[in-house]
Amino acid sequence: MVGGNLTLQCQADAPVESRQWSRVNQPLPLNASLSKDNSTLSLALLSPSDTGDYECRATNPVSTGTGTYGLTFDRETQSGSLSGGAIAGIVIGCLVGLALVGGAVYFLLRIEGLSVGHV
Repeated sequence: MVGGNLTLQCQADAPVESRQWSRVNQPLPLNASLSKDNSTLSLALLSPSDTGDYECRATNPVSTGTGTYGLTFDRETQSGSLSGGAIAGIVIGCLVGLALVGGAVYFLLRIEGLSVGHV
């Protein structure tokens, strides 16, 4: 989500001597920060310019493993606007809620009217 924060984790099944984060074909963005042991990469205040593939390389004396995260933004997320389906769902939900409240009020008034009439 644009403006949000994201944390990526670099985990391995074996003991790790070192971890290294990179962004494929680009430098890490200025809003990136690494944990002390490089096990996590955090991105603050995300923006579409953060789009790309983030790679973690974990090494020990025996082997090296690499994991890649892809970060993308769609146009709807970038603009912050709601889709037509989301708006329709909100409107229908509001109408159903109003109908339920109206029905409950009618039912309560009807019961109140019946008890007053029989006393």
